[in-house]
Amino acid sequence: MLWPVSLVFHEQPVWRGQTKTRRYFALALWAGLVVSVSLPATGPFEVESGLLYNQEPSGEARRHPSKGPFSIEDQYVYYRIDWRNYQKGSEYKYEWIAPDGTIVSTYKNSRSENSNGGSWARLSAQTLFDHGGGVWQARFYYNNERKHSVKFEFRTAADFTHLLFTPDSPNLEAGVIVAVHSSSYNPIDYFNMFKGFAQKKRMVLVAPYFPKDTFSYQTIFRNTPRADLHLQKILDEVKTKTGANINKLYFYGQSAGGQFVHRYLLTHPDKVARIVISAPGWWTLPEFALAYPYGTGRDSRVPADIRFDVKRALQVPTMIIVGDGDVLRTSNLNQSAAADRQGQNRLQRSVYWLNQMAAVAIEEQVPLRHSYQLITGAGHGDVRGKSEEQVFDFLGRRDTNEQIAWTMQRVQGQSGSELKITLRSSRPPRYLEWGASPGALRRAPTSPWFKKGALYTSQLRLPAALQGMFLFARLRFVDNHLSNLQGIP
Repeated sequence: MLWPVSLVFHEQPVWRGQTKTRRYFALALWAGLVVSVSLPATGPFEVESGLLYNQEPSGEARRHPSKGPFSIEDQYVYYRIDWRNYQKGSEYKYEWIAPDGTIVSTYKNSRSENSNGGSWARLSAQTLFDHGGGVWQARFYYNNERKHSVKFEFRTAADFTHLLFTPDSPNLEAGVIVAVHSSSYNPIDYFNMFKGFAQKKRMVLVAPYFPKDTFSYQTIFRNTPRADLHLQKILDEVKTKTGANINKLYFYGQSAGGQFVHRYLLTHPDKVARIVISAPGWWTLPEFALAYPYGTGRDSRVPADIRFDVKRALQVPTMIIVGDGDVLRTSNLNQSAAADRQGQNRLQRSVYWLNQMAAVAIEEQVPLRHSYQLITGAGHGDVRGKSEEQVFDFLGRRDTNEQIAWTMQRVQGQSGSELKITLRSSRPPRYLEWGASPGALRRAPTSPWFKKGALYTSQLRLPAALQGMFLFARLRFVDNHLSNLQGIP
């Protein structure tokens, strides 16, 4: 005897509009016989149930639907439909409707077989937050005919400032992870990105929110109110609620968040334990002759209590992350003359900042603990997702991340335009690799190295092909160790 079994298909749209499909085929076990049965459609299509959940509606979780209200504490809202008599080739569709009537998200699909089963769709709390609190509606269509709908409430606090996560058995002396959102103003996404990592490391996590109409948070304190004081107020609240050490901060900032965190590093290095700076659009250079925010020189809008401490910032373990495809001059990229002095795109500007920071490390004779991580195959939009492994590994380490400090500058030599290399290293350098892009580095012509104490210098004639363009380079040492990738306009 064959016993009927429902075939249940779970589907959902995921972040950035991609679609990921998961299919689980249920098998019946009866008297030692395992049978998988696909039932033909024997009548009109019917929705057996349509339920909301705050967790993926599969397995045991299916027994626990939720009526809401939902909030930013729920990573997603799920809408599950179970049906009978699905006809192969028929289109079904999910819609999510904001309180103002806007269709925020639509997902369509079809099946190649008849089935009794179901599917689900989800909407992130970040998307819900972006479109506002109130009464939302989720709708399900079959062959363009609405078959089911459900309303739910999404609540947002008018005074929302941050999200806070305290893990089980927290190590309060370990410090606090601070995940800073991008100019998409999406703190919930960053909070959820780090929640699992925080649980694993038993660390308190906070994701601050800098509302667009209140803060110019990318430059921190150039306008009022000050974003650094806003963060400090949040951290004081975190300490009160959790008892965590708020003077030992582990930062991550992406894009506009990368602008905030690297400027925070330059001005509050004593509070930063480790930091990842991911793909900021432009940088504050360690140049006191250049006014803030493009340099560390005084600007009338910089508060009197702010001091730039580049020497101390150089000694904080730091990882710079950029995708090798982050080279587009999009409308949201600062294209001022001052920004273009750093390079024409985020990739160029990031290696130039590291080159200038390394020059200060050599001059001031302090350790350089900044490393560079180029993410192959990543542009600006997907570098966050493609670099999570490197981010978590770096923030989870407790080493000093000390690097070889080296720098290059264009000079005018006897034979024309030349490149001067200076480095501080116990490893003897072998040769330079240079090129017009990170993927096109070639060995530079051999040039003698001059050693004085721990410093090495060399000077190379620039070929015509590399003059007048942005130059990427790295050093190879006699033991085949490679330096950071750096660059100069």
